[in-house]
Amino acid sequence: ILSSADQTALKKKFQTKINQVAANIGMEVKTLEKIFKKESGTFDPYAINNNTSATGLIQFMPEFSKAGTAGSLGTTVEELLTMGPDKQLDYVEKYFKKGKRSSANWEEVDWYFIVFYPKAIGKPDSYVIGNANTAKVNPGYAERFGYDNAGLITRRRVKARWYGTEK
Repeated sequence: ILSSADQTALKKKFQTKINQVAANIGMEVKTLEKIFKKESGTFDPYAINNNTSATGLIQFMPEFSKAGTAGSLGTTVEELLTMGPDKQLDYVEKYFKKGKRSSANWEEVDWYFIVFYPKAIGKPDSYVIGNANTAKVNPGYAERFGYDNAGLITRRRVKARWYGTEK
């Protein structure tokens, strides 16, 4: 919803809080900022996904949806949308603290999987996240990650996009 320039200005205004949230959850600031960029732009707490009604900085899913991330935090997407960036960052922190798992195979991309697809955390790269049917339900999957030669969206595909190593 916000212009790129407005997002950049808002991010600058809340940079200290962003840094604190990242420190509190044990994440590099650059990783948190990369998640914001993938989910809502540079820093747009008012972003709304037209397909899923996901809302905010990390695209909290509506409380009535299967994922229901907003509801799992005791709020709604409407409340998240209107509470402003400072308070929404508290929910970002709460969400990551709740979602972080211990895994011997933990990688930077697993922070993103907390938001995007928690079941993929610590799984092998061949782990299947979706296929053409998934893309019919959520077109963003195919747009963001594409398919491998077998028509699947795998952890490997998401990692390649995350790390910029796609061939």
